[in-house]
Amino acid sequence: MAGLAGGRTGQPPRQHPALARAGDGGARHRYDMSTSEFLYRILADADFRPFGIARYDLGTTFEPGSGGDG
Repeated sequence: MAGLAGGRTGQPPRQHPALARAGDGGARHRYDMSTSEFLYRILADADFRPFGIARYDLGTTFEPGSGGDG
């Protein structure tokens, strides 16, 4: 995803839609939802095309950092 624009601070989330453009530089897509809902759908909704990554079944791959302790 090359770009994402969300709402302004202090404004209702639905007043400013999420705008996104795929990495190929194609057309922008407008989503009338909050930025947090948009990001959730990218991560969890396999049918959220062209941005959803859940369809790739990446599994649980997050490993927290050491926190600089060592």
